[in-house]
Amino acid sequence: MSPNMQMRLKPETLARYNLPDIPWPLPIAAFAAAVSEPAELLFAEMLFALQNQSDDEPSAWKSLEPAMNRLAELVSEDLNASPPDDQLLAIGSETWWLELGPVDLTKKLIAILRSDEIIAAVCPREDGRLRIAVYRPLDSSSLSKLLAASIHPDPEYGVCMRPNNWEYLVDASFGMGNSLASIEERPCLQLFPDQNEAPSDEPTPEWRTDTRPLPRPLPVVAAEIGVYYTLSNEAGSETK
Repeated sequence: MSPNMQMRLKPETLARYNLPDIPWPLPIAAFAAAVSEPAELLFAEMLFALQNQSDDEPSAWKSLEPAMNRLAELVSEDLNASPPDDQLLAIGSETWWLELGPVDLTKKLIAILRSDEIIAAVCPREDGRLRIAVYRPLDSSSLSKLLAASIHPDPEYGVCMRPNNWEYLVDASFGMGNSLASIEERPCLQLFPDQNEAPSDEPTPEWRTDTRPLPRPLPVVAAEIGVYYTLSNEAGSETK
């Protein structure tokens, strides 16, 4: 991961783009370009830096969310990403594939949680691939988990010796690292059964009740996933 510098934006710039007034991190490699072309903010690079900062500073993750969400919106606008006609949006590359769309929070799913709050919910498609609904901005740890679980299955060996992407993610949700991540207020994976099959004495998380959160717009989520995939590869980041 490349080191970051911090910069303050002028009030008129903050107002123009509807950005919060925070110390904005920017990878040093991109800082020279930002200085030489001050009229063109590097929204993708700024978002990537915040994705990493959110993971590196667990106590600050909620305070960074407004800035991360706004940058993802701006990146989406720059990409001219219009809302899809239906409720599904497929994204991917030569190595991975994900379907963005609604997830029934009462059915069997794997949640990405942070401080017991839901970041995203994942359910299986009929072919074993993954569909995800995202409710809060995604940090680098959440993104790396998603991309690792979304790789194209090998015709012979599946996904890391699991039959499909969903079975791989189920295995990952039982990994020992999830308990430590939960204690440290970092994102963790947790498998939830269908509510009709859950023990009656098991407490129901608020996000599985009638006060279910609304998922974020699909093009915005696609933009932030694309930013992380592209820039983490450019920076040579390893999957966490």
